[in-house]
Amino acid sequence: MQTKENHLRALAQQVDLFKPKEVTLHVLNAKNCFYPDKPLSNGYKKKLFEYYNDFCKSNQLPFDKPKLHYQAPIPIIPTTKDVEAIINTCNKKYTCIFTILAEIGCSQMELHKTPQSRINKEEGKISIIGTKQHANRVYKLKKRTANMLREYLSIYTVEYPFPTPNRMRDAWTRARKRVIAKLCKPELKNIPLKNLRNYAGAKFYLGHGNHDPIATMRFMRHKRLQQTLHYIQSIDLDEPEEYTCKATNDDKEAQQLIEAGFEYVTTTPTELMIFRKHK
Repeated sequence: MQTKENHLRALAQQVDLFKPKEVTLHVLNAKNCFYPDKPLSNGYKKKLFEYYNDFCKSNQLPFDKPKLHYQAPIPIIPTTKDVEAIINTCNKKYTCIFTILAEIGCSQMELHKTPQSRINKEEGKISIIGTKQHANRVYKLKKRTANMLREYLSIYTVEYPFPTPNRMRDAWTRARKRVIAKLCKPELKNIPLKNLRNYAGAKFYLGHGNHDPIATMRFMRHKRLQQTLHYIQSIDLDEPEEYTCKATNDDKEAQQLIEAGFEYVTTTPTELMIFRKHK
């Protein structure tokens, strides 16, 4: 991972960091420090100036940070079919890990840093501590996912049971390669592991979120609504939606269905109440 220190170290090899004006001119006209054959995007320049601004504050150097226009790329949201195809080629260990990531949308690092003490195996709940300015949240897993997690934790009993982000990414890459070869779908190369967060957010927005950006913001633990709106702009609302349907004429059972996330649809002539929930 390219840290702030790595970026500043690479920049220092090309320009004197104690001369802010020279650094500004250099960055505005430079190519990528790590990949010289690639142009330096405004997004990269903006990040580099943020790192350099911290450096100047630490060293009490006057620095007028340039304002650069940067438009973040539209997030790629993989389909359920593609996500399931990749996960289904994994062993039990990574099937559990990737299913959790695809369900609650936490990052690999957040899951890696989750200790046993923040997992309620009996209730199927996992408490995620946010990184990268994400808020904290407790998620209740689906029954199938909770069962997988309980089996996983019976094998991996150390305090921090989940592997490092690098190991997760390597396992995802291997699984993706197997599916690409099997299904002849080279476009799956465009689905990195981090995109399971986009996938989880889209599923929530279309399902439990009921197209509610505020509820989706809380689910994804964003600090600003603008972040959430950036994610949901690429959700295809015309994609066919799949539901699990239930019918009952019992008021108590109807209440239990509502509490389980089902939404009321209609009542039939025979007084059966119809409910549905996204799969």
